[in-house]
Amino acid sequence: MWFPQNLRIDAPPATDDAKITVTPEWAVSDWIVMSASCDVDRDATSYPQVLLGRVLPATLANFGVKTEKEFRERAEVVRKGLEPTKFLLPEHPALQPPFALSIVTYRVHATMPADYVRQNGKERLRLKHPFRESFGAWVASNIGRVGPETPTLIPEFAKTYPAHTLKANTE
Repeated sequence: MWFPQNLRIDAPPATDDAKITVTPEWAVSDWIVMSASCDVDRDATSYPQVLLGRVLPATLANFGVKTEKEFRERAEVVRKGLEPTKFLLPEHPALQPPFALSIVTYRVHATMPADYVRQNGKERLRLKHPFRESFGAWVASNIGRVGPETPTLIPEFAKTYPAHTLKANTE
């Protein structure tokens, strides 16, 4: 659940115990904890919210491509860590239900109360070394990104596509 984009609070509550009614937006899906596990293990008074990232199956539609060739190129770019806002998670077909090859999208994230996540989160998978550290570095790099890549900074020299990125990083 998260606050809706059209959230409005016209006036502060008259008293400390007054209630504000907010209808949250929500989605039932797979999410991954992006907060450091040492913070999540703390009590809720010192770390009250957990940062979650949305997990989507790695499909043509979720990659925004039309062909299997484009899909494989885009998946390889993400696998190599060359697309900053996506992280590739491996499939686990033996799980019930099976966990498909998936992507974590940084642009869709939410916070949830730490106690709620600890009490109600279904622990399906846990990243192990060295994937946990790779994922943590990816989260940190997204949090630490400064400024948009726009023509205001330095204009594009040429349009690049996943095939170009792969070629540039393998030769």
